[in-house]
Amino acid sequence: AAYRHSTSYLAISKPRWPRGSHSILSLGMSSAARRLIMANIGSPTQISSTIPKAPWWSWSGTSIELLKHYQHRILSQLSKAYSLKDVSIELPDKTMGHINTLSMPPHHVDNPTDSDKPDLLLLHGFGGGVAIWNMNIEELSTKFNVHAIDMPGFAASSRLSFSRDAEQAESRIVNAIESWRQAEGIDQLVVAGHSFGGYVAGAYTLKHPEHVRHLVMVDPWGVAKRPDDYQSKRPWWVTAAATVLGAFPPLAILRAAGPWGYQLITTVRRSLGAPYRAFLGNDEDFFNYVYHSNAQTPSGELAFHHLSIPVGWAKRPLAPRLNQLPANLPVTFLFGANSWITPTPGYAFQAAEPSRQTNVQLIPNAGHHLLWDNAKAFNAALLTVADDVKAKAQA
Repeated sequence: AAYRHSTSYLAISKPRWPRGSHSILSLGMSSAARRLIMANIGSPTQISSTIPKAPWWSWSGTSIELLKHYQHRILSQLSKAYSLKDVSIELPDKTMGHINTLSMPPHHVDNPTDSDKPDLLLLHGFGGGVAIWNMNIEELSTKFNVHAIDMPGFAASSRLSFSRDAEQAESRIVNAIESWRQAEGIDQLVVAGHSFGGYVAGAYTLKHPEHVRHLVMVDPWGVAKRPDDYQSKRPWWVTAAATVLGAFPPLAILRAAGPWGYQLITTVRRSLGAPYRAFLGNDEDFFNYVYHSNAQTPSGELAFHHLSIPVGWAKRPLAPRLNQLPANLPVTFLFGANSWITPTPGYAFQAAEPSRQTNVQLIPNAGHHLLWDNAKAFNAALLTVADDVKAKAQA
């Protein structure tokens, strides 16, 4: 059997429900916590097995309802109480928006979370969203108040406009996250970001170090500076291809593929679903979540495009700037031992800053997506950061 979830008639395999499906908000929840979450995002409801339909005019067969449907299906695996809400933000130019936010334990500005635990902000990588952390959130919440957000312009957060100027684009992302922090009433954060999120975590910490207790960059993109002789070492056809590809947003082909976009993801990046097949019992929910997160109108994707030099380098790399961080601000680098991203910039920063508390750790049996590839070791590394932050607070 197959569902047809849009008027473009994109047929997909019928998702297999995990055993013991339940309300994403009610399991393991006290009555007080339930009332708190209801005040934030409405009454807990059972996830419908009916797939929403995309608007008839949608070439890509997508909608925010479809995105949230698959987000909820993935998060239905969580057994601890959490809140999921849109946090209103206001940028310096008076632009209004919202940041999709998952907090575990549930958080509300008028009813703060556990003050004995440090607050952890999780920033996903390019093309991701809050649901990618579902193998990490519950364990991390044993020692952190966890806040995972859809970064500005990604997934279910507001699709903001971004300048083509790299400095302005970076500043707009950072300003949106700072507005989120103020709205949530959180003073001090451990900021952890994966891939592009690692770049954003570094940029945020550089601008607002007074609100960061520990910076964690997880297989970060955009740290190293592009070598001066980079282009001379490439074949001419690679340079030509990079020039052509660099003229378009990275996922333009996904949207152009329209009704074939879902099959494009599952064909080209099939290996990404392997951890979810083991964790969820299927990978359709994961691939649908990724597809509907990125088939929307591009926004954060454009910010990344404006921050990038084809192919894979940052216009404003972090390496030359990280020495501007306060000397007493600890920095942790986590790299997948088998990742395509080199840990060399992390080791170089550690060597250049001998008086700073800097930790560089390779997560074994993991590639770029170490938060999935070896979730146990990744979680353990972050929990060590929680212990360190708590020890310093008690000293």
